[in-house]
Amino acid sequence: MTFYDQSCVLLKSDGQFHLELEKGDRARVFEGALPEDELVQVQKLINNDRLRNLTQNQIVEPSVNVQLDELHIDVFRGDHWQDLFFLDAPSRRPFENFIAPLVRWLDALHKEPHREVSEDEGKNDCQLPKRIVLKRRRPPATKNVSP
Repeated sequence: MTFYDQSCVLLKSDGQFHLELEKGDRARVFEGALPEDELVQVQKLINNDRLRNLTQNQIVEPSVNVQLDELHIDVFRGDHWQDLFFLDAPSRRPFENFIAPLVRWLDALHKEPHREVSEDEGKNDCQLPKRIVLKRRRPPATKNVSP
């Protein structure tokens, strides 16, 4: 996210993706599936040992934020979410060799085969789909009322 634009992607383990690009007051929403070789390359980036072992405590927050250039990375690691937040480019600099390829992939994702859906139909800020489950409930107990 910068002052001028924002993008997010939700990438599923099977290669399906949901990408949102916002520039000003216009949003474009893309959905598609990565080819197998591209998915393998992204998985290598995400599973890089240095990224996998990075914690929020290792990311130094700037004392003064001059420029908005946020990067938020959330990766499901099987039993937990790894959440990393970089407030600006200088906070990413110590990790640039394994963060930059991931950012470049995100910047180029809209070039992959996809379908574009309308903002009204598809924009959800890349949130995970919520699954609604209905449960069968027992009928309420009846009260015995004496006449």
